[in-house]
Amino acid sequence: MYPWIAIAGFSASILVFGVAGCGDDEVTGPGGAGGGAGGSGGAGGTGTTVTSGGLTLEEPQAGLTGCAEIFVDDDGECRPSLAKCGLGEVPDLETGCVAVGVTDCAAAFVDERGLCLPAVSACEEGSFPVPTLGCVALDGPMGCGAGTWGNVPDAPENVYVDASFAGEASDGTKTAPFTTLADALASIGSSGRIVLAAGTYTADLTISSGVEVRGVCASQVTLTAPDTAERVLAIDPGPGQLVALADLTVSASVGGVRVTSGEATLSRVRIRDVGYMALQSFGGSTVVTIEDSVVEDTTNFGADAIGIGLQARSGGQLTVRRSAVLRTRSAALSAVAGDLVAEDIFVADTKADSTGAGYAAASMSGGSLVLRRAVLVGNLQGIYAANEATIEDSVLGPTISPSSDRATLVDGAFSLVRSAVVDGTTWGVTSYDGQTGPVLIEHALFADVGSGAFGGSSISLDEGGSVRRSAFVRNTGPSLTVANDSEVDGIVVEDGRFDSSLGVGSGISIASSDGMVTVDRAYVRGVEDVALQVGAYEGTAGTVVIKRSRFESLPGVDGNLGLGIGLAAPTMAVTVEDTVIEGAHAAGIESVDTTLAMRRSVVRDVALGKTNNLQDGVSTVGPIGDGVLFLDDSGGHGLTLEDVWLEGATRVGVMAKTGTHSLTRVRVLGSDVGVASRDGATMTRTDCDLGGNGVEVEDPSTLVVP
Repeated sequence: MYPWIAIAGFSASILVFGVAGCGDDEVTGPGGAGGGAGGSGGAGGTGTTVTSGGLTLEEPQAGLTGCAEIFVDDDGECRPSLAKCGLGEVPDLETGCVAVGVTDCAAAFVDERGLCLPAVSACEEGSFPVPTLGCVALDGPMGCGAGTWGNVPDAPENVYVDASFAGEASDGTKTAPFTTLADALASIGSSGRIVLAAGTYTADLTISSGVEVRGVCASQVTLTAPDTAERVLAIDPGPGQLVALADLTVSASVGGVRVTSGEATLSRVRIRDVGYMALQSFGGSTVVTIEDSVVEDTTNFGADAIGIGLQARSGGQLTVRRSAVLRTRSAALSAVAGDLVAEDIFVADTKADSTGAGYAAASMSGGSLVLRRAVLVGNLQGIYAANEATIEDSVLGPTISPSSDRATLVDGAFSLVRSAVVDGTTWGVTSYDGQTGPVLIEHALFADVGSGAFGGSSISLDEGGSVRRSAFVRNTGPSLTVANDSEVDGIVVEDGRFDSSLGVGSGISIASSDGMVTVDRAYVRGVEDVALQVGAYEGTAGTVVIKRSRFESLPGVDGNLGLGIGLAAPTMAVTVEDTVIEGAHAAGIESVDTTLAMRRSVVRDVALGKTNNLQDGVSTVGPIGDGVLFLDDSGGHGLTLEDVWLEGATRVGVMAKTGTHSLTRVRVLGSDVGVASRDGATMTRTDCDLGGNGVEVEDPSTLVVP
């Protein structure tokens, strides 16, 4: 793909040509006489009608359609700007504004953008962040209670354990408790409740019956294991049996808890400083739920030097609710041929294992990952979706790896719905060649994602996907990059920033494609560089259709560049229909060796600017201020304009260099030159009106072009 590179700081005078009149024009409509600005004919626009020499041309009713009333301005045009929505909302062109992220976020965690972004530092010692609840006390709302047994209700099935009991005989009663967990398990049989007083208990054992193990509170009760053990606790009660752990801490240098059959629930449990794996649900008959709990500070362990947080593996199911996973290694959440669902969860500060991986969440080898009301912040890497991953009502915050900084790397089926990706320094959502399964982005917000030393884009979909009703604001580099069979519908891109180190800053970037890319009802404003660009590498032969869109107020970089549409795709065909381009610099459309058909569209108010020389991709050329600038240096690429209205281009309405081109029912007014051609370019003009310009037609060989 050719970059459009802007060089700031120039002053230029407008090229002046002599007048070659084409007869007087009669102009009706809001533009008045003499080529004044008329309505752009979008949603509800009145448009302009021009009659000249018996020929009547009407300004196309182009632009966004199906617009909610909140987005319609006084001039009748649809502009679904983010400013018309509330904090934490994105525009849905048809229905209005839609909230994204964790909408019931605790008030203390809501940032200035209306998004839910908890922080560990916001919570006191003994508590942890949960998106909807705020800072949650490890010991629950009632604390540890009074006395040896705290708030644990007395019951006939209770078996009591107190490591500090110094009596001669133990029978598991309150007055003569066992001193070890192993003794209690041996006495309890197939069911019952084991109650642990404050203290540290060596586990290194297997629970093979449906029992409950409950401490007085997690801050006072710890299960541990010697360094020679494999893990602290194995749970294997068999199908149909339930094991419950509550109000305790699991901590050791070895693995944490592994469940291999039956069901297990963990409530108000802290797993900390364990090696290899904090909690694993393993096997097709295993169902594990962990709630109101925190996993933190796993350590590198074993030959692979990993310290995974929570994992569903080999058919195991794992559900996580109202919990936090902090400072783990390799992956905080992991689904490896298993199913993991996390709801109302905070994941932060995942660190690298020996391979350099440190994902907040990953699905691999047929695994399924679902995140709802999740917030992921400050992890080494974000989400690796090698297999199925669904993210809803969540916030993906910045990651910190300098070489692979991304919120999500997609290889499998993936959906991101009603969620926000924010504050990344390189990538947002990325898929590479070989990605399998559909990709859906819908009602998503991408904000303040920027390019780094390795390039970047808030979305980059090499294998295609669907991006709908989503918003992009203040992103650096391309806000959205798609290729192959992609559908972009109803998106908003605002205030895109130019990356001077990489020479890019487009709103929508369409890369080389062998399929079809459709951009429908896109609204792009305030983007530096190019609102929409298409580039192809050798050997690709796809099609791009841009329709019912509006690109406007494109400032460029210090007044330079700021193209509406830039095309450099020799093997691709591009169609622009029912689209408005307004307030560009250098060119409304600049097409280089790309077959272009434009129909029922409007280009208005193109200011002077510079564009880069696409032959070397570095040096700049200008000043240029053309409605449509078409360069056919390689030959065989034609320009077709039908029912196109070009108004107020500072230099030339339509400029062509070499090639054969066709203009039908094209109206050019308010430009210095109506139509210009050079280097042998030929144009067939049918029912066109070029009056109202300084010069109707020119063939100046010296007219500057890239």
